[in-house]
Amino acid sequence: MRPTAFDVLLYMFEHYEELPDDPPPSAEADALLASEILEDDPLEKALVSEGFGQQEIHHAFQWLDELADQVDPRGDQSQGYELSVNPNSIRVLSPEECDLLSSECVDFLMYLRSADIISAAQRELILDRTTALSVPDMTLEQFQWLILMVLANQPSEEDACIWLEELLFSQPNELPN
Repeated sequence: MRPTAFDVLLYMFEHYEELPDDPPPSAEADALLASEILEDDPLEKALVSEGFGQQEIHHAFQWLDELADQVDPRGDQSQGYELSVNPNSIRVLSPEECDLLSSECVDFLMYLRSADIISAAQRELILDRTTALSVPDMTLEQFQWLILMVLANQPSEEDACIWLEELLFSQPNELPN
């Protein structure tokens, strides 16, 4: 099976310490072809040597750029997702979100929200980044990794990241009681 942008992101997340320090291409370079953007990038070369294609690498970098654009450096809320949510409101998923997420993934996301592990704004950011990645038949474990990647890019979310890491490395298919 051909690697996807999710596979690139997961590899980068798991091997962060081992990868070259050069940042991914900037948003100004979006109009260029991936081969032009990444031609001399040591990070791209390292990822290509691991078997990832330039298209998947470019998609992963774009995903990270868009995530960074939505994170408020103060850590209050995600830009574009400043919500005032009535505690009695119900979040209804769009048809696209329903197509991407299994009921197990939706249950997990709703559990995180109801347990106050994530905010309503973070839930929206997670759903946005999920649809941007469009992983077909996403498993619960993949979804948990995606959530961890989103939270790891948010200031002041160390506790949620630690909790989710412990869940991923212990029993990834069961929700805590």
